[in-house]
Amino acid sequence: MGMHARIGCKDQFESVASNEPSRCAVHQDTATRVACTFRAAWSDFVASLKPRRGGIASPVDKTLGRAGRPFVQLVLEALDANRITAVEASRYLDLRFDHIEKLRGELGSGAAGASAVDDGD
Repeated sequence: MGMHARIGCKDQFESVASNEPSRCAVHQDTATRVACTFRAAWSDFVASLKPRRGGIASPVDKTLGRAGRPFVQLVLEALDANRITAVEASRYLDLRFDHIEKLRGELGSGAAGASAVDDGD
């Protein structure tokens, strides 16, 4: 007794038989149709994605991705107020000190005016 007899489709269409007990027989046209539909949907999905920015992530981008803007802003504010040292800030952000100014620039350009104090007007 083959897989066709158990499925009950031997006389309905020519199928791709499977001798493995856990596999099902699948009609060749169905398998091709499903594969083509998937490929078309996948191509559409990939085309809808934003183009990748080339290259390796900079230390500043890594820090912002890992720590997040709020934490980075908090550490930089504490550094400016002399509540923590530059060494501590570097350790908290896992960033060499020479990249701190680049990080400030990135925060300033990315959040222009977002950290401004509301005077209630």
